[in-house]
Amino acid sequence: MHRQPGWTARADRKDVLLQGTALLADGRQIPVVVRDLSRDGCGVCSDEALGIGDVIELNVAPLDGAVGTIRWSLFGSAGVRFMNACA
Repeated sequence: MHRQPGWTARADRKDVLLQGTALLADGRQIPVVVRDLSRDGCGVCSDEALGIGDVIELNVAPLDGAVGTIRWSLFGSAGVRFMNACA
């Protein structure tokens, strides 16, 4: 697994199964499934490769419009850290 340095601690995550899309920096929207969620981030699954450091906008209720950075990515799964923690 490849991880971006500088962020190892993570908040407790709640298991969820939320389908939606992610808007990539190049303007493409791709299908994603959010599989876990915390105040600071979430885990997503996608058939599209997501690169470490990529910024995405999630269009998944209740996260519509949440922007985050890909912190790790491995075999169709990725960890997202929200740029602004969700309340």
